[in-house]
Amino acid sequence: MRSILLLLFGLCSIVASASVVQAQDSGPFPEPVYGDAIQAPSRGGPVERPRLGVHMSLGAGGEVEFDGMGLSTDADSSLGFGLRFLYPLLTYVSVGGQVEVLYARAEGMPERDPLLDLQLVLEGRYPFRVAQHDIEAYIEMPVGLTILFPSDSALDNGTGLAISILFGGRIWLTDRIGLYTDIGWGMHHTHNDIRRVGGTVEPILRQMIFHVGAQLAL
Repeated sequence: MRSILLLLFGLCSIVASASVVQAQDSGPFPEPVYGDAIQAPSRGGPVERPRLGVHMSLGAGGEVEFDGMGLSTDADSSLGFGLRFLYPLLTYVSVGGQVEVLYARAEGMPERDPLLDLQLVLEGRYPFRVAQHDIEAYIEMPVGLTILFPSDSALDNGTGLAISILFGGRIWLTDRIGLYTDIGWGMHHTHNDIRRVGGTVEPILRQMIFHVGAQLAL
């Protein structure tokens, strides 16, 4: 938990630094400096507008640990989908939210358990234009609430923390429509009460996460 707090503090410091730097420019979207082969993104184009995206999710590798019990096992691949909204605050900073459903399973378990994530998203980005297309390279941190709905009838639904670090890019095919993809690391940590006998189980899922999706500039 301490490392997560330090990571959040570091990202917030980056966002604050970017805000101070851009406050000295002529507006929230000053034109960055580019080389000859890379152009500045189009003024008033999709990189300056809010966007809504829908994506497919894939979790690969990783493990499921049961905190406090000294038990862990490999995680099977996870599948899911999500909805992501982002609002560009500055040239290099966007904020927004994400709703994602992920179906996860520990190795050897008969059924996948759905996880519902409700997260805030902080994004640092670098917009540019190549071959008549606006492009954004980005790093994102979705963080927020997760709810686990276990298939095991002996466990109650549980809540906890979901956090990810994602590296990706998006390309705008038109002024309204684009595609995006990212890859990174994700963690889900929930607390589930055991029915009848009492006690708590705390499963922790850690996996590589991959997204691919389409987006609409609003």
